[in-house]
Amino acid sequence: MNRREVKKLMKKFLQGKLSPSEYGHLEKMASEDAVMAEEWEVCKFQKQVMQEITASDLRKKMAEWDAQSPTKPISTKKKPWWPMAIGAAMLLAAAIFFFTKKNEKAVPAPAVKPPKKESPALPPGQIKTRPEKTISPSPEKKHIQPVPTKPAPNAPIAHADIARQHYEPLSTLQDLLRGNEAGADSLAAALLAADEAYQTGNLRQAIQRLAALAKKRPNSSRLKLVLGRLYFESGNYRQAVQTLRPIAEKPSIYTQQAQWYLLLAYLARYDIYQKEYEKEKAAVLAVPGHFAHAKVAKIRW
Repeated sequence: MNRREVKKLMKKFLQGKLSPSEYGHLEKMASEDAVMAEEWEVCKFQKQVMQEITASDLRKKMAEWDAQSPTKPISTKKKPWWPMAIGAAMLLAAAIFFFTKKNEKAVPAPAVKPPKKESPALPPGQIKTRPEKTISPSPEKKHIQPVPTKPAPNAPIAHADIARQHYEPLSTLQDLLRGNEAGADSLAAALLAADEAYQTGNLRQAIQRLAALAKKRPNSSRLKLVLGRLYFESGNYRQAVQTLRPIAEKPSIYTQQAQWYLLLAYLARYDIYQKEYEKEKAAVLAVPGHFAHAKVAKIRW
C-alpha cells in the first residue's frame, strides 16, 4: 500500500467512515514503520480533539462570554451554538488538510518517449541491406631485426671448453704397435688391452694400462705423448702437463706435437698456467713452419 492510499484511510478515520478492518490495517502498518507510527498518532490526536469539542462545551463557553460583557443586555433568547461548532470544525479540517498535503510526496509525471521514426517503406521485391563498412588498410608492420646479444664483459671465460674445441681426440691406440713401442709380446698384449678399454669408453682403465706400460718403457716419447693426450681427454690437465712437458722440451720427431698438446693443456688451466701458455704460444708462433703454427693462430677468446 502506497502513501497516497494511507492518507485516504486517515481521512476516512477523521470523518468517522473507517471500517474495523481498515483500522486494524493502519495499526499494523504503524507498528512496522516509525514514520507511519508518528503520523498515525497525530491523526488519532486530531480525532480526539474533534470529539472533545461537543455542544455542551460550546454552550458553556458562550455563556461565559455573555457574562463577561455587562454593557450588553442579557438576552433571554438562546443563541444557536452550531455556527461556532461549524467554524471550529472547519479550522480543524483546514489544519488537517495542510498537514497531510505537506507530508505527501510529489509523484513525478511519467516521461513521454518520442515516437520512433519509421523508415520509408521499400518497394515490393526489394530487400533492405545494411551499408557496407569501409575498412581502412592496416599499416604494414615493420620487420624489426633482433639485436645480437654480446656476452657480458665480466663473464668468466671457459678456457677448458676453448681448448677442447681445438683438440682432436685419438681414434685408436694400435698405432703404437706399428712403431714397435710395445716391444715384447707381453707389452703388446697390454697395449691391445689399453686400446680395447679406450674403444669401449673406459678411459680410466685405458690410462692405467698405458701408464703401466710407460713405466716399463720410460724412454718412449711416443708412448708418453699418447698417455699425455689421454690425460687431457680425461680432464686431468695437470697430469697432462707433467707428462707432455719433458717431450716438448726434448728435441725429437714428437717435439712439435707435444708442444701443441702441452699448449692446449696450459690453456685448459689458464688460471694457473697463464705465463706458461703465453710463453709456449710465442715459441710456436716464432717458427713459421711449425706443425701447429696455423692452429695456434686461430685460438681466440
